Amino acid sequence: MQTETDRSRQKISHRVTTSGYYLGTGYQPFSESCFRTNKKLMEQRNYCSFRFDRKKTVETRGVGKVEVQIRLSPSVRRYVTITECSPLEWERFSKTQECRRILAKYEGIAQGMYALGEDITKENLNAHLDCCTREKKQNDPLDGNFIEFMRNCIAKESIKLNTQKQRLVAMRMLETFGQIVTFRDLTPSKIQQLDSWLRLQKTSRGKLYDKTTIDNYHKRIHRYVRKAYESEIISRDPYESVTLAHGKNKVSQPLLEADLQKIRDAELPTECLRYLYLRHTLVWLISMLWALTSRP
Repeated sequence: MQTETDRSRQKISHRVTTSGYYLGTGYQPFSESCFRTNKKLMEQRNYCSFRFDRKKTVETRGVGKVEVQIRLSPSVRRYVTITECSPLEWERFSKTQECRRILAKYEGIAQGMYALGEDITKENLNAHLDCCTREKKQNDPLDGNFIEFMRNCIAKESIKLNTQKQRLVAMRMLETFGQIVTFRDLTPSKIQQLDSWLRLQKTSRGKLYDKTTIDNYHKRIHRYVRKAYESEIISRDPYESVTLAHGKNKVSQPLLEADLQKIRDAELPTECLRYLYLRHTLVWLISMLWALTSRP
């Protein structure tokens, strides 16, 4: 006769934590037959959840892996790495539509395997994931060239010649940087690396770029990053997750009475006086001609 203890050992207790991760406990292993026979339980269960910094690398490297955890059984997990980011970037990414879309994709694969009666094993799951990866590589817009996208957008814009030149200079600077080529490279960490790289560049006179010049480069590049986001080529604007140090306007100092007295006491050479006289006369003549010609 089966005792109460034996019956309790055969039960599989489970719970879901507040973070959404499944924790399995019990004495009897959760076999593949349990997945097929306990139909009501399986239909209510979520197979997938996100894990951030599973290997605790944030303290040493500053970034951790964002992974999708796919539960095969209480003791078996399959982890798929999505990206690497800082805790602040993960907090923002976890609230985006892209995050929910990725989770729904892997959940759909696991639910589809269950609906088709397939054993949810690592081998079967890897076969489905490899198939999805191949299909994604063939039709992924993130593999497109962002530099070419930027060049085509500039060519189509109806802008002044000087404005076009300024935007082309920013594009060539991004091309020289070399670490942002495809849309997949548009990440907050790469934008931060671009900013650090720009601060080390020098002008033709050997001076470092000032903050205003760097801000202008970012402003022109961000314009086309935002266009890619609005065109739904990328899922988020990386500039929104980055805080860049901007240049500050210098406060002009007014002239003191001593400075004004120096100007009054200064003796101007004859050439300067002649130039000022001719300049004021020319301005007066132009204003008179404009007033006469503008009359109806």
